[in-house]
Amino acid sequence: MGPLGANAAARSGSLTVGLCSGFVGSGCGVGGACFGAGYGSIMSIDSSLQRLQKALDDGHSEKAVSALAAAATDLSKEPRALLPILEGLDRQKKDELLATVVAKAQELNLLPLETAIFELRMKFRAGQHRDALRLVDKALALSNDHVEALRTGGRIGNLTRDEGIALRYWERLARTSLVEPEASLQAARIHLRRQQYTQALNWAQMAVDRRPDSLEPVQIAVTAGIEVGWPDGCDAILAALFKMDRASGLKALGRLAQELDAERASRLLSLLQEQFAGDQGIGEIASKSFSEWVVNALEQELASRELEAAASYRAARKVQPANSNPQRALDRLCAPSLLAMREAFNSRDFAGAVEHGEMAARINPECFEAWQTVGRAQFTRGNVSEAGEAFRRCTELDPKDAHSWLTFGLVLNQGGDRRAALRAFQTARGLADNDVKREAEASIAALHPVLVREAQQGATDGNIEQAWQASEAALAIRRDDGGMTQLRRNLLRQQQAQIRETWNSGGDNIVGLCRSYLEKAPGDLYVSTVLGRTLMRQRAYGEALPVWESVCKQSPQDAHGFLQIARCCRSLKLKEKGLAAADTALRLDRNLGEAVELADFFKGQSASPAEGSITTGQLPPQPVEVREIRTTAQNRRAPG
Repeated sequence: MGPLGANAAARSGSLTVGLCSGFVGSGCGVGGACFGAGYGSIMSIDSSLQRLQKALDDGHSEKAVSALAAAATDLSKEPRALLPILEGLDRQKKDELLATVVAKAQELNLLPLETAIFELRMKFRAGQHRDALRLVDKALALSNDHVEALRTGGRIGNLTRDEGIALRYWERLARTSLVEPEASLQAARIHLRRQQYTQALNWAQMAVDRRPDSLEPVQIAVTAGIEVGWPDGCDAILAALFKMDRASGLKALGRLAQELDAERASRLLSLLQEQFAGDQGIGEIASKSFSEWVVNALEQELASRELEAAASYRAARKVQPANSNPQRALDRLCAPSLLAMREAFNSRDFAGAVEHGEMAARINPECFEAWQTVGRAQFTRGNVSEAGEAFRRCTELDPKDAHSWLTFGLVLNQGGDRRAALRAFQTARGLADNDVKREAEASIAALHPVLVREAQQGATDGNIEQAWQASEAALAIRRDDGGMTQLRRNLLRQQQAQIRETWNSGGDNIVGLCRSYLEKAPGDLYVSTVLGRTLMRQRAYGEALPVWESVCKQSPQDAHGFLQIARCCRSLKLKEKGLAAADTALRLDRNLGEAVELADFFKGQSASPAEGSITTGQLPPQPVEVREIRTTAQNRRAPG
């Protein structure tokens, strides 16, 4: 049957069924007349395409043009029926015949985007790069982010050694396609050659994210990172380089240990020591750095530059935590500030206590006493935010200290963060002895009426989020609070009504409202359906897919949910999942003609579509709201 066979049978006997908002309507409404007209049109297209195919098989380009012209009226209604013929000529690289058919199709205004892509491929194969670039821009004018057009433009830039052209298309492609593995690497290479290291690092990091097992983007990222001062996030990339190319990793590490400041170098060395325990090369660099930092710290200490000395001691402690000498040195440097802090606090000079305590914490950020005293002094002075930060550090340094959690909770409550205060009190209660435990329980009990008032006030003001969060915290204290339980039911009804009203009026914030509701009531079928339909309208198929999968888990007998999954998979090029969804939709409802077409589409795909092939996912998707689907006559007559 040639390239037409698979599609011809599915088209024969089709009729048109309206589709609104992604759901199938009830029927044609005009009975046999509609069926007869549709059947005749399909048969006319098939016979015309068969004549065209025969002329092409015989190599008669003039007859092929005549056959295409004769079928123009019918093809204008279903132009994509011509694609199998064009793709067959393209695969066989019969460019002379392909050019003839493409030119006639363009003259008839059939498939303007697809014919531009076929013409682009022919020009590229022929090495006519100037004409190919013109067609790249033509295709992009028709489909702004067409992957194949952008990729071809980048490759032409590479072949012609025009880095400006290459960057224009590679960077645009990398931003457009979140899974494109080549574009970001190409951009990183060009920027590295140009010694534009910041840009090279950014694109190389993107390439690493997309191809974490590829060596070249890691090498580019490390090289560029060294040149721009080793920004945050580069440490993990160097660790990746060690796994792939240890020799290069050691060379880069040796340079960084000399060029970075002591504390940044120590963090990097500590990370690598942890990930590559026992590596001799890393150990030698760490040992050498330790000795240099200790010597430097002693020199700074003798010159009375305590903060500079402390930085080197902290770095030494980081790479050799079992060595007690750096810690003793830090204690020695901290001692004067701690003594002054204690004296100031005891004499109620809270400003002085803060000053000396902060100095001690700058010398040794792990000094628990300094942070605790600063927190108490700041709280006494009424500086709630600063006190909260100090007590937060205490809970990080000693997570099992119940007093720190209790005090942290009191500060948070004073600052109005009731939910965080509750979590701190609950932690203190779980860690404490009897005295602190009683105080934590009393603080929790005192929070309940405050949270109830906040929940009620939020509901009165229409602030659903505030009311929900406050009621959640109140119920964490008293699970049997019926008033809060009822308030939450009312909040859900209120928000669902808001979603329904926004959906009916076409409001812009419907996605945010739906996501907010589903955080409160996961799996709600109505809201999930509204969210899925909205995302389909926005062509956000990657976001819509998990929504429809959730709908189908809750309603496994609803064929339309599986049809939506198949639609998403078509645009996302997920063959196996899409085919399974289309088959399930057909099993549940044999009258879903679009499911037949989707199943045929997936069966016609290879597991990994060949690069350059024109697929539905590369073309502008048809709007779900106004798409028309076909139901085969056989399915229409089937019982049930």
